[in-house]
Amino acid sequence: MSQFNFDIMDAAGYGYYRVWKERTYLLKLIAIPILIKFASMVALAVMSEDSSLLRQGLVLLPSDFAKGWVVAQFLRTLLLNERWPTILNEMPDNAALARLLLRARGIIAATLTFVLISMAGNLMIYFLLGSLPAETLHQMKQGTVQDLATLDQQTAGQDVSLNPLVYIPSVLGLLASLWLFRLLWLYIPFSVLMPFKDYLSAVKGFMSSLRMLVLYFSCMAPAMLVAIVLSRGVHVFFAALLGDDNMLAQFFTILISVGVDFLVTLVTVTAMAWAMRDFLPKAATAFEDFPGKEH
Repeated sequence: MSQFNFDIMDAAGYGYYRVWKERTYLLKLIAIPILIKFASMVALAVMSEDSSLLRQGLVLLPSDFAKGWVVAQFLRTLLLNERWPTILNEMPDNAALARLLLRARGIIAATLTFVLISMAGNLMIYFLLGSLPAETLHQMKQGTVQDLATLDQQTAGQDVSLNPLVYIPSVLGLLASLWLFRLLWLYIPFSVLMPFKDYLSAVKGFMSSLRMLVLYFSCMAPAMLVAIVLSRGVHVFFAALLGDDNMLAQFFTILISVGVDFLVTLVTVTAMAWAMRDFLPKAATAFEDFPGKEH
């Protein structure tokens, strides 16, 4: 049985609670990174439709580094009570320099891991889409992919029966992807220099990934719902003023998506770190602000 067990609703609730509590600190932390992300998204919006996913990934690379830096800094705050910026005395002693070096190592390790995971995700999407027929890709870009009902009508009367064995690779791939979901959060233990094998040992068991997946969606769903409502409201407002096709609506929609993206990332990272609190190296006072619970 897995050692990794936690209350999903408590973890998600703490994620939102702590991000709200640290809102002033986080706004200073993300001010420049969110501008970098916004600029990258605007650049993507004006790029040619024929641009490859690899080129788009390169455009997003600076924003991935910026977001990874934010995540690493906040993880050090959550787990070790360290705050950015770190200010040393004019004549720091050896112990202070050693702590600063450990902090730098943790931030670099977490940032690089975050970027590598983002790049791996982009490559996976690139290869998955590369396996699709060119006509289907063109329809996806044009937004004209046929719905399931239309496809059912076209395939009516055709022999589409398949041997159940052909589904085995898909099922195995799904199970492998679910197990690998735990690796998407490697930057959390790496931020405090926890060894890779110790992390895998702590989150062993198939149910660990399932719990983490449910926690991820629990953190993402409220923010995404707000983003959809806000984006729709912005579109309706500017459409009434300037017509359906206007740049201001696109501008504010991108801005909302970038802000929600940072919010979801910070809430999810906080929730995951709280869920891993029993085995992560941390300060004695870490997570003591968890409301209404003893832990």
